[in-house]
Amino acid sequence: MDAPLQLRSENEVRRTQVVDSIRDENLVVVVGTGVSIGSLDHTVGIPEVVSWQGLLRNGLARCHHLGLISDKTLISDKARDIVEAEIEEGSVEFLIGAAQKITGWLAKREGEKGYWLEETIGQLRFSKPALIEAIAGLGGVLATLNYDSLLTQVTGRKAYHWGELAVVNELLRKKQVREFILHLHGYWEAPESLILDWKSYDTISNNEKTHQHLRDFTISRTLLFIGCGDTFMDPNLQTWLRWSKSAMSGEKHRHYILCRAGDQQNLYRKLLEYGHLAPLVYGETYEELEPFLVRLAHDADLATPAAAPAVSPSVAPNVVPDLVGIPSKAFRLSDQWPR
Repeated sequence: MDAPLQLRSENEVRRTQVVDSIRDENLVVVVGTGVSIGSLDHTVGIPEVVSWQGLLRNGLARCHHLGLISDKTLISDKARDIVEAEIEEGSVEFLIGAAQKITGWLAKREGEKGYWLEETIGQLRFSKPALIEAIAGLGGVLATLNYDSLLTQVTGRKAYHWGELAVVNELLRKKQVREFILHLHGYWEAPESLILDWKSYDTISNNEKTHQHLRDFTISRTLLFIGCGDTFMDPNLQTWLRWSKSAMSGEKHRHYILCRAGDQQNLYRKLLEYGHLAPLVYGETYEELEPFLVRLAHDADLATPAAAPAVSPSVAPNVVPDLVGIPSKAFRLSDQWPR
């Protein structure tokens, strides 16, 4: 008697669809904060500026130290306390509001925003390249929501931000997708490109070229989100979600969010309205992510990614040493690691 037919699990079906997209060179990988964290040395502590809240805390402390909030100590202290409370509250609206104040204060001193970014995010150096190498090994377009240069350090690909889409379009036209990384929320070396406060969110919300890219990717390619956590609460991506919900209605193909098994149900709840976005479980623990990605590339018969170029340790020595000690309330690793 023949054995009964065993149906594949939903996760196996989704994994196969991602492998097919890799093989067809039809994949767009969108990388979030969790990947940056996974590429740093945890034994020396993770610089708080890797996370959005941590970066804002650092910027607020800088503004207060430089006297940019107010020349009156009492007013400066009270304003700092208010913004600290906004950052601690942690919702997207409050964080963007805090960023609006911080960037406004930084603007009082010529070039200060650029110096701040150079001395914080600009000092991040990878110590564990395996995760990024595995991501690069998937082929396809590599995009990120991060401001840092860790992807470029490991892959050697040139960074372009959302304001440089003419160059990106030319590379896409020539099918040179392994030549660049697209920074959807800006890149630290171009301070004006950062999507951080209400003004910048308004700018990118009205940038038709950026939205057209996301729409093209949504309709014609498969998106794979890695290490993105609460990315979908971001105002810019909320606009994309609302559009894609209508555009993907009736479409068969879906887009995927890599997550641990324990986070799957929470993702289903958050994305209840968006059936075209589906969780893809990579394992029970964070450590299973990199091997999972390597197996995806192997099953799609892609070559092993090249080794990373040699660079300095995870945080440049003698630069912003105060960023290495992380207060427990300032940074929770479980909130930012790949989900």
